[in-house]
Amino acid sequence: MSRAKRRPGDRRPQAALPPPPRPRGLGRFGTLALIALPLILAALLLRPRGNGPGPVPSATATPYQVLVDSLKVADARRDWVTTLMLAERMGELRPRDHAVLLARGTAWSNFAIDQRGGRLHARPAVRLSLERMECLRHALALMDSSAMVAPDSSRWLDSGDHLAQLNETLGLPGDALIAYEMIKQRMPHVIAPALRAYWLRALCYDPVHPDTSEWHQRRMEAERVRAEQARRRAAAGPAGR
Repeated sequence: MSRAKRRPGDRRPQAALPPPPRPRGLGRFGTLALIALPLILAALLLRPRGNGPGPVPSATATPYQVLVDSLKVADARRDWVTTLMLAERMGELRPRDHAVLLARGTAWSNFAIDQRGGRLHARPAVRLSLERMECLRHALALMDSSAMVAPDSSRWLDSGDHLAQLNETLGLPGDALIAYEMIKQRMPHVIAPALRAYWLRALCYDPVHPDTSEWHQRRMEAERVRAEQARRRAAAGPAGR
């Protein structure tokens, strides 16, 4: 058979190119990962949040220890509402404990005096002065009670010092002086309360210029006059007889 002649305009048919390789799919594990990833993210975002960072209570922690840890976290966060609530719950568990009574008194004081954060500006602690005085009355009573149940001198000193400082904060220098004088009488070797009592005496003597050096000079002069009068009375006694 004769071969057909190729014409000039004819093109030789080219062989078909092989199809490009199909990309491999994610497979079974990739599909499962795509399904599980949104679920994991949703669980992390919607998980319940506690009171903030802090020690995680162990399985053997008592309810009281859990309250103590939560109280420390709330106090560091300056959340006085939560602090007061936790302190009162501790009081239900240990009503006559020295540390609990002192913590309750401090919580009531912070709740009444310290401001609480707001969205734009800090809000006052309480709305009315009557509410503030009622809270501070609770604080004074609890601090005084903590001194009564203190098991040793150091904790009694801590309660008395807190009570005196709160009285000074409230503008009651006379009550603060009584508290410091009680500390000085029972523990004369403690210097700080004695110095504070000395300054408060100078303040009561001259509220405008409570200079302790001038108060000291006048006190020494009064002591000298009393000693001289006592000496004269003692000398006049035998002569009168």
